[in-house]
Amino acid sequence: MHAWERPQEPDELKTQHPALTLAFAEEHQRTGKVPSCDWPQVKNENGEMETLQKMLSRSTCMHCSYCDSLMGYSSRDTIDHFLPKKHFPHLAYVWTNLYLCCDGCQRKGTKYDEEALRPDEAEYSFSRYFRYRRNGEMSVVATDENDRRRAEITLNVLDLNDVELVRDRAAEFRKHLVPRARPLRPGLDSKTALARQEAQRPSYEDRPFRDFFAQDPALG
Repeated sequence: MHAWERPQEPDELKTQHPALTLAFAEEHQRTGKVPSCDWPQVKNENGEMETLQKMLSRSTCMHCSYCDSLMGYSSRDTIDHFLPKKHFPHLAYVWTNLYLCCDGCQRKGTKYDEEALRPDEAEYSFSRYFRYRRNGEMSVVATDENDRRRAEITLNVLDLNDVELVRDRAAEFRKHLVPRARPLRPGLDSKTALARQEAQRPSYEDRPFRDFFAQDPALG
């Protein structure tokens, strides 16, 4: 759950928020079901109209706000209510309650805890609370008692050690930490081939999760 900075609330959402919230509440009361949200198109900094998902995706570098999975690769880009609209209907269109989310994390449904960490909250950083292990699991490393409790809550609520997530992280680590064997070109001796392969290998600073490797020298 990498930290990111939330952009300013778009004017279109701000102005339509009261009417959208009222319509949401009325439909909820009339049908007894939780309605889908009708997201307005918003204007970006270049004056172009776009979806809320696209606006948020620039802040998260096109990754899920929670598990950091790449959006559009193995998942749709959806908008999640950090505090579920079923329990907090008045927050259905509140900008600070909306997060870009993958299908997997969206499956948390109405599970929530108000003390769970948010990736855009002030002073949040991954390394303050968590570390990735070589096997793909996220572990809590926070030393402060309150920080540690909130980190444990977050892992549980967002299911950040889901079996598929752990598997995918481990595969990513292997891809970037273990050099791939390449067939020798005719006429190229093994020493030269290995030297060229190492030269073409991404540097430490280019690797994904480089900030997280730094927490455990064994992973670097």
